[in-house]
Amino acid sequence: MASLAAGTIVAEGVVPDSQLKLMTFGQPRTGDKEYAHFIDSRISYKFRVVHAQDIIPHMPFKLIWGYKHHRSEIWYNNDMTTNSTFVGCEEADGNACSNSQVALSWPDHMHYFNIHIFDFGKNGCKY
Repeated sequence: MASLAAGTIVAEGVVPDSQLKLMTFGQPRTGDKEYAHFIDSRISYKFRVVHAQDIIPHMPFKLIWGYKHHRSEIWYNNDMTTNSTFVGCEEADGNACSNSQVALSWPDHMHYFNIHIFDFGKNGCKY
């Protein structure tokens, strides 16, 4: 949703690219090759954060329906606790980051930065 909104905001000229920052967490593939190219060419500050084997960033399947991610992925192949390391990948759907994982996990989608996402709502997003 954030990626789609950011693309619309830039395409409609609501704000210039220089004022837009796009950072998503566990984002599914949201468009085809042309859409990914549009986001890559029009939004310079953008990151997709992926936790370990999170299944959602691998949906919908790129080989079946042609969906593709925009760049750049920040991949935490760990528990995402304080001082956890990450890998940055410029290639949108390359095999150096989360696409290197074969076994995928729903629990990894529910846990980012050592916080279960349902806890954000319960605590009024006070983290």
